[in-house]
Amino acid sequence: MSTSAALSTEDEAVVASFDTLIEAELARGRLEAEGISARIVDGNTVSIAQHLSGALGGVKLVVAESDDAAARALLFAP
Repeated sequence: MSTSAALSTEDEAVVASFDTLIEAELARGRLEAEGISARIVDGNTVSIAQHLSGALGGVKLVVAESDDAAARALLFAP
C-alpha cells in the first residue's frame, strides 16, 4: 500500500470506496499511472475483518483535494 507524506488529512478527499483491497489497489494503480498520488485507507482492516467493511465505509481511495475532479474523471469515465 502506498502512503504519501505529502498528503495531510485536511487536504484530501475520498474519491471512491471499494469492497475489497484488490479493487482499491487496481484503482490506485490507475491513478498513479496518470500521475495522481493516491493512498488507501482501511485496506488492512477490511482484509482481516471483512465483516467490518460496511461499518467502516469500505476500503477508501484518497487523493489530494486538488486532484479530486481529475481522479473521479479517470475512475468513473464511461
